[in-house]
Amino acid sequence: MAHNRLIYIPLGGAGEVGMNMYVYGFGPVGLERYIIVDLGVTFPDMEHSPGVDLILPDIRWIEERKDRLDGIFITHAHEDHVGALGHLFSRLDAPIFARKFTAHIAKLKMEEHGQDINKINIVEEMPSQVALGSFK
Repeated sequence: MAHNRLIYIPLGGAGEVGMNMYVYGFGPVGLERYIIVDLGVTFPDMEHSPGVDLILPDIRWIEERKDRLDGIFITHAHEDHVGALGHLFSRLDAPIFARKFTAHIAKLKMEEHGQDINKINIVEEMPSQVALGSFK
């Protein structure tokens, strides 16, 4: 019998300020289904990174498993939570979920990079929730 496991992988944001991106997975080992929470940027320290405008999370791990990516949740509209959406969305191509104001900012980010804004789903105010795979 296959046992389910819960996976938490910070691809950015853990132990640092900015670039928030967290992958959660659940299911049988090797067959987990995933969600992403936030897709943000961080801003470089000009002393150590001159000429760099933004730093994006390294999404290669989840990109290799995007066939099992069920959705992207954006918690709020700060750059360190939504700023990488337009830059990286084409490499992930999963439905996006956000509350109304955050969805508006996400649409601007997507439009700026020629992405399909119809992938953004507005989640109604609390207590409304989204159930996606094993996650709610």
